[in-house]
Amino acid sequence: MRELLKFIAFLVLIAALLVGVLRAFFVTVVETNNYSMVPTLVAGDAFFVFTRAKLGRGDVAVCSDPEEYGRLVVGRVMAVPGDSIAIRDDVVRFGSWDVESMAASELTYVEQTGNAKVEKSLSVSREHFGGRNFTVAHVQGGSRRDMKRLEVEEGLFLLGDNRNLARDSRDYGTVDPEECLGRAIFLFEPAQNNGGLGYEQRRFKWIE
Repeated sequence: MRELLKFIAFLVLIAALLVGVLRAFFVTVVETNNYSMVPTLVAGDAFFVFTRAKLGRGDVAVCSDPEEYGRLVVGRVMAVPGDSIAIRDDVVRFGSWDVESMAASELTYVEQTGNAKVEKSLSVSREHFGGRNFTVAHVQGGSRRDMKRLEVEEGLFLLGDNRNLARDSRDYGTVDPEECLGRAIFLFEPAQNNGGLGYEQRRFKWIE
């Protein structure tokens, strides 16, 4: 028993040292609790955030929730001050051109709220924006969340990769960059297998 306790204490010490090293290099750990960024992130995913990042278009930003103190929101930066953005039929129009998008496949995942589980079927596409290539999802048979053209005057406009089901800047408006924790960079401990969002396939992956 004594040897076991020593081993546990050793593991705790190593974990504490690791956290200290990460923070020294301006990296912290966040766990998401919603499905706004499916398929990039799903509730229960733990990932690293680079806290010294200068957030720009295409980055996955982690920011303070403008509507609820103490809560974080995660979304992709799709517009900054001086940009204009609109959404029609699941296509994002940035300025005078459409964001490049290519249909990829279909995806099924499970949303869990309390004891209730709901299976969601999505079509998936690949987008290229801000120098990044990433995957977004569109609910099948559901309503599309179009948005009239918006001229961004201040803050960052965040859009969830789970386009029709996300809570993002279409709901809470732009976010102040000073209220952002940083940029999501690396998924190291995904939620357990969730439909098409398998654990092993997603573990230790850079976040696009």
